[in-house]
Amino acid sequence: MIEELSHEHIKAIRQLRNKSQKEWAELMNIDPGNLSRIESGELKLSPIYGSRLWKAIELSNISEFEIESIKTLIEYRKRRGI
Repeated sequence: MIEELSHEHIKAIRQLRNKSQKEWAELMNIDPGNLSRIESGELKLSPIYGSRLWKAIELSNISEFEIESIKTLIEYRKRRGI
Protein backbone atom coordinates (compact mmCIF):
# COMPACT_ATOMS: atom_id res chain seq x y z
CA MET A 1 0.00 0.00 0.00
CA ILE A 2 2.89 2.40 0.71
CA GLU A 3 3.95 2.21 -2.95
CA GLU A 4 0.58 3.70 -3.92
CA LEU A 5 1.08 6.86 -1.87
CA SER A 6 2.12 10.07 -3.55
CA HIS A 7 3.81 13.00 -1.86
CA GLU A 8 0.36 14.64 -1.59
CA HIS A 9 -0.98 11.64 0.29
CA ILE A 10 1.94 11.63 2.70
CA LYS A 11 1.43 15.28 3.60
CA ALA A 12 -2.32 14.77 4.07
CA ILE A 13 -1.72 11.72 6.29
CA ARG A 14 0.59 13.79 8.49
CA GLN A 15 -1.92 16.61 8.66
CA LEU A 16 -4.67 14.15 9.58
CA ARG A 17 -3.06 13.83 13.01
CA ASN A 18 -2.15 17.53 13.23
CA LYS A 19 1.57 16.78 13.30
CA SER A 20 4.24 19.24 12.27
CA GLN A 21 6.89 18.09 9.83
CA LYS A 22 9.33 17.97 12.73
CA GLU A 23 7.02 15.77 14.83
CA TRP A 24 6.24 13.43 11.91
CA ALA A 25 9.92 13.21 10.96
CA GLU A 26 10.68 12.17 14.54
CA LEU A 27 8.05 9.41 14.29
CA MET A 28 9.62 8.29 11.02
CA ASN A 29 13.13 8.65 12.45
CA ILE A 30 14.29 10.79 9.54
CA ASP A 31 15.60 14.31 9.08
CA PRO A 32 12.80 16.91 8.83
CA GLY A 33 14.45 18.27 5.68
CA ASN A 34 14.07 14.89 4.00
CA LEU A 35 10.41 14.75 4.99
CA SER A 36 9.94 18.20 3.48
CA ARG A 37 11.53 16.99 0.22
CA ILE A 38 9.37 13.85 0.21
CA GLU A 39 6.19 15.89 0.74
CA SER A 40 7.12 18.33 -2.03
CA GLY A 41 7.86 15.49 -4.45
CA GLU A 42 11.56 16.39 -4.66
CA LEU A 43 12.63 13.12 -3.02
CA LYS A 44 11.11 9.76 -3.91
CA LEU A 45 9.81 7.52 -1.17
CA SER A 46 12.50 4.84 -1.00
CA PRO A 47 11.80 1.42 0.52
CA ILE A 48 13.56 2.53 3.71
CA TYR A 49 11.53 5.72 3.99
CA GLY A 50 8.43 3.72 3.08
CA SER A 51 8.94 1.34 5.98
CA ARG A 52 9.55 4.26 8.31
CA LEU A 53 6.40 5.97 7.04
CA TRP A 54 4.42 2.79 7.69
CA LYS A 55 5.78 2.67 11.25
CA ALA A 56 4.71 6.30 11.82
CA ILE A 57 1.25 5.47 10.44
CA GLU A 58 0.97 2.53 12.83
CA LEU A 59 2.18 4.59 15.80
CA SER A 60 -0.42 7.24 14.96
CA ASN A 61 -3.22 4.66 14.73
CA ILE A 62 -4.16 5.70 11.20
CA SER A 63 -6.44 3.12 9.63
CA GLU A 64 -6.45 1.87 6.06
CA PHE A 65 -9.92 3.41 5.77
CA GLU A 66 -8.49 6.83 6.64
CA ILE A 67 -5.70 6.40 4.08
CA GLU A 68 -8.16 5.35 1.37
CA SER A 69 -10.37 8.34 2.27
CA ILE A 70 -7.40 10.69 1.86
CA LYS A 71 -6.56 9.15 -1.51
CA THR A 72 -10.17 9.56 -2.66
CA LEU A 73 -10.33 13.16 -1.47
CA ILE A 74 -7.10 14.11 -3.23
CA GLU A 75 -8.25 12.45 -6.46
CA TYR A 76 -11.56 14.31 -6.21
CA ARG A 77 -9.75 17.63 -5.71
CA LYS A 78 -7.53 16.96 -8.74
CA ARG A 79 -10.55 16.24 -10.93
CA ARG A 80 -12.25 19.40 -9.71
CA GLY A 81 -9.13 21.51 -10.12
CA ILE A 82 -9.03 22.45 -6.45
